[in-house]
Amino acid sequence: MKQSHSFIRTIQEVHSNVNRDPNELLIRAGYIRMQEGGFISYLPLAKRVISKIETIIREEMNQLLANEISLPVLNPLPKRLSDMELVADEIFHIKDQQNDELYLSPSHEEILTSLVKEEINSYKQLPLVLYQIQ
Repeated sequence: MKQSHSFIRTIQEVHSNVNRDPNELLIRAGYIRMQEGGFISYLPLAKRVISKIETIIREEMNQLLANEISLPVLNPLPKRLSDMELVADEIFHIKDQQNDELYLSPSHEEILTSLVKEEINSYKQLPLVLYQIQ
């Protein structure tokens, strides 16, 4: 892609509200932009870097005979609520059309554990290495 067609814009001066930000160099170089509330938008340069890092990780994991999986971001509340009760007020949760409560997974331990429990039937299927990039 030609430089003239890419969405890359560097900034000489950073806005006064962003000064002293540890991300100042990334902002000035055109990798990210800060949004209201401290949210970060990745611009095309940052997405290319992230994509290259993911490629390196995938290559290394493939050499270890690992299997990449993709788990859902929104999950139903686990049946064992002891861990979730501790952080229930701090995590994002919504109700779906059936009025079931879903939460934004801080980790996928419960989902991965139930998945492996259902799929692994014999010790001959082990060792099993799973990973996800999300």
